[in-house]
Amino acid sequence: MKKIDISVVVPVYREEEIINDFYNELIRVMEKSGTVFEIIFVNDDFSNSETMKKLEAIHNKDNRVVLIGFTRNYGHQMALTAGIDYARGDAVVMLDADLQHPPELILTLIDNWKKGYDIVYTIREDVLGETLFKKLSAKMFYFLMSKISDIDMGINCADFRLMSRKTIDEFKKLREKSRFIRGLVGWMGYRKIGVPYIGQQRNKGTSKYSLKKILSFALNGLLSFSDFPIRIISVTGLIISSTSFLYLIRVAYYFLFTEEEIPNLLPITTIILFLCGIQMLMLGIIGEYIAKIYTETKNRPLYLIDKIYDKIN
Repeated sequence: MKKIDISVVVPVYREEEIINDFYNELIRVMEKSGTVFEIIFVNDDFSNSETMKKLEAIHNKDNRVVLIGFTRNYGHQMALTAGIDYARGDAVVMLDADLQHPPELILTLIDNWKKGYDIVYTIREDVLGETLFKKLSAKMFYFLMSKISDIDMGINCADFRLMSRKTIDEFKKLREKSRFIRGLVGWMGYRKIGVPYIGQQRNKGTSKYSLKKILSFALNGLLSFSDFPIRIISVTGLIISSTSFLYLIRVAYYFLFTEEEIPNLLPITTIILFLCGIQMLMLGIIGEYIAKIYTETKNRPLYLIDKIYDKIN
């Protein structure tokens, strides 16, 4: 098998409207790079989807294209993981197929890799056409993560990055089920550099990241790389206990030193309801951590592959 310089990993989920445009642009850029490359499309959907049919057509005409089809939708992070597992290049580039990650930037990533950087990640300075809510929520998330976790993943970083073979081999040892790849890469360390870019506006298709998926992704990152939510429980418990103790002192004062009637039960009822709500919230946080432990202990494979098309072997 011939030596491959660059493996390009592309997770795909229902992108039949744009996949041909993306492939043509990616090929143009990679041929300009002067490297020997492979493109690994990971179809994060059942293999008989419309997207898979278009990918099969691309694979049949280009022996540099590898196609991996999942048995079902395992999610974006698992699709990236499968592509990384299969990649054979001296460096691996990851980007999405919606053309919001500009393929032209790959040339800059490769240049920095050749300068000796093991990880070249990208930083979104802006995303054309993105809503104000998504922009602000992303900034808040990365600001929060930088304050409460012990990893450096960068502000507004994306899954659009290059990793050297050395870092890929080490990354493949990390097999946790709740995958937050940006955090895992930040945790690894190594010599790295960030490259800014402007995310392009989607011209075809729609984003597959619903609000539910975005919140789940953020929660996964928070719980995987920070014990701050657990610490909140202890601090909140201390504050509530102190407040309750002060209220009891107030009641004792009325009872022992005055002839006034103790105030009606409304304040007590309010405090009881408040304490019950806090307890439920804290139990929920503990439950999230326990659920992640339970998922890890089942030791199931990260993903199942239905089909692999590869002409390079």
